[in-house]
Amino acid sequence: TLAAAAGHCMAAQWVLAGDISEVMSRRAARNLAHMFPDQVEALNEHASEEMGSAQMPAAIRTRPSFVVGQWDATTCWPLPASAAKAVGERGEGLLAAGNLPWGGSLKGQEENAVRIARCVAKEYPLATLCLVGPAVLAYEAANGEWLHVLHKVPVGKKAVIVIGRGCLRDA
Repeated sequence: TLAAAAGHCMAAQWVLAGDISEVMSRRAARNLAHMFPDQVEALNEHASEEMGSAQMPAAIRTRPSFVVGQWDATTCWPLPASAAKAVGERGEGLLAAGNLPWGGSLKGQEENAVRIARCVAKEYPLATLCLVGPAVLAYEAANGEWLHVLHKVPVGKKAVIVIGRGCLRDA
């Protein structure tokens, strides 16, 4: 839903979306492909299968294109060539949007949420991140040097929406 909202708001040229669950990332790919025909590209084979015969998006559109995958805190998400060309190596013009693990049956996976956010912020330091996650995500982002928090809003007792940009460091 975050990725679709971003698409309707035209917040970015490309939207990186995903979920830690294979089932939910498939569902996200299918839903986005239905709402944004010919504008969804999959990072994972399972998401691609779920989209069926949807065509790959063009590099530049009047509305954003989507890249959907399964979040993994240990692996970077190289963008497909069409997206990488449009947003550049550092993610300028990319919006990463997603629900990270928090609460309920995902209790205990809060550290994974922070690791995923950190990985995306470091891989694409010029991208904008819009993430729903555990309250600890806002704390870690505010006290770390990996994300410049632009806005944070609590959504209940245990979750928060964090909007930020990666902190670009000179190598």
